[in-house]
Amino acid sequence: MKYCSNCGHELSEGVTICPNCGHNLEGKRTVKNNGMSKKNKSIIIMAAILILIVIIALVVISQMLSPEKQIKNISQAIEEENAGLLVENIDNEISETDAEAYFAYINESEGKDTMSEDLSSLMETDNMVYDEVNDGMNTLLTIEENGKQYLLFKNYDIKIPKVSVYSYEDFNIDEFTYDYNGKERRWNGTTDKIVDVIPGIYNFEGVSKIGEEEYNGAINVDLTNDTLASFNPGYFKINLTENISYSSIDIDFDDIAIKVNGEDTPADFSQYEVTIGPFKTGEEVSIETIVNASGKQLTDGAQVVNPEQEDIMLEYTSNGLVEPVVSLELEHDEDEIREVSDEQMNKEMKESARKDFEENLEDNAKMFVENYIYSLEAMYLFEDINEVEEYIEEGSGVYNSLSNNISSGTFDGMYIHSVSTSNYSKDGNVITLTANSKREYD
Repeated sequence: MKYCSNCGHELSEGVTICPNCGHNLEGKRTVKNNGMSKKNKSIIIMAAILILIVIIALVVISQMLSPEKQIKNISQAIEEENAGLLVENIDNEISETDAEAYFAYINESEGKDTMSEDLSSLMETDNMVYDEVNDGMNTLLTIEENGKQYLLFKNYDIKIPKVSVYSYEDFNIDEFTYDYNGKERRWNGTTDKIVDVIPGIYNFEGVSKIGEEEYNGAINVDLTNDTLASFNPGYFKINLTENISYSSIDIDFDDIAIKVNGEDTPADFSQYEVTIGPFKTGEEVSIETIVNASGKQLTDGAQVVNPEQEDIMLEYTSNGLVEPVVSLELEHDEDEIREVSDEQMNKEMKESARKDFEENLEDNAKMFVENYIYSLEAMYLFEDINEVEEYIEEGSGVYNSLSNNISSGTFDGMYIHSVSTSNYSKDGNVITLTANSKREYD
């Protein structure tokens, strides 16, 4: 009987391999099939494949949940100015309007290249708990560890923090309404907070309300410079000044009136300034100045006011509120006003002289005749007919006779003295009197 040298199992004749342990009786090793079935082999293979799939899945999920991919997407969104992509990859709520304002901010401040470098540096940080991108003015992005995802992976929140925007001034309006992210917002025009926004450059167009009137205005927010908004309420007032009443021309405050856009408008120019308005920004305002010069209404062409936004200044009112104003000095044709005033003054002086003359008519008539006689003496002395021109009409018979006397030398060296008048009488507009004088000749 033959036995296996390895396990001692009884062997049949001619057997070269032990059926019990698989030992090669001729010295060649043979692995014994210990009865593993195809089913067991399939299970092992499937388990191996499943483990491989799990490993691959973990790697893929890890990459998907990694902040690096999110930051790369943000960097791409900024480079391409893709508002939708930025909104998808920011964990706090922002809109595409915010995203576009954010892109404008980056372009104005540090630029896309610098921002890309800052984002890249975030991905190089090991064991990150918190980090941020800050341009010195605002925090542009934060990344912060926030627990676990699926119990295995670190969770990170990537956010763009919001900034509160205020007004530096209290404006003289009832309210300003505007649209932001599809919602109507209201601001009362004071230094209260206007809105919370991410760093950006915004222009919120809306409507200012003053009583029943409405004006198209805008809030401008540029967080590259300040967290204070610039407000255009959509209207302006005009501060009017005039200098004609302060000149040498006899014009009083109440002699000056104005028409605004063709309508008579009350204006008390006893004050240093007269404020009119409000008027809508962008619309022309026509102001016509009317001066009452000696009862005559004088006016020049209208002055047209349509200021650019940069020409409108902010001015405090008596109650401490701010209003947008422009200044305008009213224009006058001073030469015309002076001419009319002088004409009236001369007329009044003549009328006054006439009244004075008529009140003392006899004395004035006698003086007139006496002065005329003495002028005759000067005429013969200087041989100049002009000495009597204010008494005699040029070309009259008397004028011609006197001219002939001068030419003939008949009365050369005549001296007139002891002039007197008598027998005054008046019949209608005719005055008669007797003049007496003594005359001597060379």
